[in-house]
Amino acid sequence: LSFDPENNEARYFLAANYYGQRDFKSALNEFRALVAANYNPTVSYYYCGDTAERIEEYNQAIACYQQVKSGKYWYQAKRQLSFLLAYQNQEDVALDDLEKIALNDTPERSEEAIVIRADLLVYLEKNTEAVEWLSRFVNNQLQSLLVPQRYLELSFQLNQEESWQQWVTTTSARLKES
Repeated sequence: LSFDPENNEARYFLAANYYGQRDFKSALNEFRALVAANYNPTVSYYYCGDTAERIEEYNQAIACYQQVKSGKYWYQAKRQLSFLLAYQNQEDVALDDLEKIALNDTPERSEEAIVIRADLLVYLEKNTEAVEWLSRFVNNQLQSLLVPQRYLELSFQLNQEESWQQWVTTTSARLKES
C-alpha cells in the first residue's frame, strides 16, 4: 500500500490480516477504506459490520450490516443487524423488517427471515410467540427444511413432555395437509 495506496486488493489482504490477528481496530479502518472505495461491497460491508461489532462500535456495525443487500453474507448480516437493533432497544424495527422480508421476498430469503425473526423472539424471551410465528409457515410450499426444523426445535423446548417422534409426526402431517 505504501507504493500504491489505491490498491484495494492489497488493502483487503491487509484488513484480513489485521482481522486474523484480532487487531480489530486496524482491520475496521481498512474495511472502512474498502467500503469507501466500493471494493467488493458485500464482503467489505459485512466485515466492516462484523469488525465494528467486535470492538463495540455498534452504530458503525449497524450502518455496515444494513448495506449487505444480497449474497452469501446476507443471512448472517441480517441476523447480526437484527440482534444489534434489539440490543439497542429497537427490536420493533428489527421484527417489522424481518416480517416484511418474510412476507414479500424470494422464497429462500423469506424462509431465512422467518427463522431469524423466530430466533430474535426467543432472544427477547417470547418463546411462545416464536413458535406461533414459525407455525404460520410450516407448509408444503417451503424451499428448505430450515423453518420446520426450527419449529420442531422450539416446540420441543417449550413442551418437553412430548416426544420428538410426536413433534415430527405432527409437523409432517401439517406439511402434507397444506
